[in-house]
Amino acid sequence: MGDADHLYSEIGRLKIELGVEKVRLEPAAMRRAWITHLEALAVVRQCQLAGVSRATTYAQRHPRPVAAEDLLLLRLLDEEYTRRPFYGSRKMVVLLKAQGHLINRKRVQRLMRQFGLAGMAPGPK
Repeated sequence: MGDADHLYSEIGRLKIELGVEKVRLEPAAMRRAWITHLEALAVVRQCQLAGVSRATTYAQRHPRPVAAEDLLLLRLLDEEYTRRPFYGSRKMVVLLKAQGHLINRKRVQRLMRQFGLAGMAPGPK
C-alpha cells in the first residue's frame, strides 16, 4: 500500500511540473511571481521549472527613490514633448542645455524611455 501511495504522489508531482513546463515562454518577471514559499513543491524545484534564478526569489528588491532633479527633468521633457512631439533625444538635450541644465544624451534617452516618449522621426527603410 505504501508503494502505491508513493507512486500516486509522484504522478501528481509530475502533473504539476508538466503544467508549469508548458508556460516557460512568459516573461521572467511573470514567472518569478508564480513562485510561492507556501507550495507543496520546493522553492528550488519551482525555480528550476519556471526557469528563473533562485537568488531572485529570495532577494528583497526595494525601489530606488527618484531624485528631485530627475523629476524636474521629466516634467521639462514632458512639457517640451507636448509642444514638439517630433523632437528626439538629441534635440531635447540641446533645449535642456539652453535652459541651463547639465545633462547628456543617454540620460535624456533613459528619461524619455521611462516616460514612454519617442520622437516621431521616420524609421529605417
